[in-house]
Amino acid sequence: MGCKCSKPTVDALYKPVDIYQFNALKPIGKGTFGKVCLVEFIGDDNKYALKYTSKSTAVKDKAIHFILQERKILEGLDHPFICSLRFSFQDDGFMYMILDYKEGCDLRKSMKNRKWSEVSDIPNLDRSLSWLIDRMKQE
Repeated sequence: MGCKCSKPTVDALYKPVDIYQFNALKPIGKGTFGKVCLVEFIGDDNKYALKYTSKSTAVKDKAIHFILQERKILEGLDHPFICSLRFSFQDDGFMYMILDYKEGCDLRKSMKNRKWSEVSDIPNLDRSLSWLIDRMKQE
C-alpha cells in the first residue's frame, strides 16, 4: 500500500505519514474488511475517518484485492457526496486509509433509517449513485 497522499491537506505534505501522527477519538463504524474510527491529525486538530484493516485478516479472508481496489478508486474520486481519501499507509500489522470525516454521512445507515415517502430525495440519490457507477466502470 505504501505511503500515499492523494490530496494535500496538512503541513506533513511530503513527509511520510504514519499512525503515530493521529490521535484516536472514538470508534465510528465497522465494515466488511475492517473498522473505522474518528481521529485528529496532531498539530492542526483536523478530524478524519481512519479505516484500518488487519493484514493477516485480509490475507485470510482473501480481501487484499478488494482493499487495494477501494483505495485506487478513492484516489481518483472528487465528488461532494463521497469522502475524499487524504492518506493511505501501512505498517507491519495493518493497512490504513485516512478519509475526510463528514458527520452523519453513513449512506448505509441513512438508507436503512430513511422513510422513502419523501420522493424529492430519490432523484439526488439516483444521480449520485449513477455517477459513482459510471466512474467505477471507467477504472
